[in-house]
Amino acid sequence: MNIPIKKKIVLDCKTRWNSTFFMLQVVTQYKDVFNRLSQRDNQYKASPSECDWMMENEVCQRLELFYMI
Repeated sequence: MNIPIKKKIVLDCKTRWNSTFFMLQVVTQYKDVFNRLSQRDNQYKASPSECDWMMENEVCQRLELFYMI
């Protein structure tokens, strides 16, 4: 897909809130990849809906405030 992003998706760690922020921050950049994967791979059943992406964006924005502080 010629995506210029080279970051790896960070795994979430339950004991560190900032790992959730880092994970969501990177995943946002791969939104198109997740959508494309759901179209091309029959085994991929967990594609986030548009509502999921909106929620992800909102949570990421709120966590970013904590991260900046």
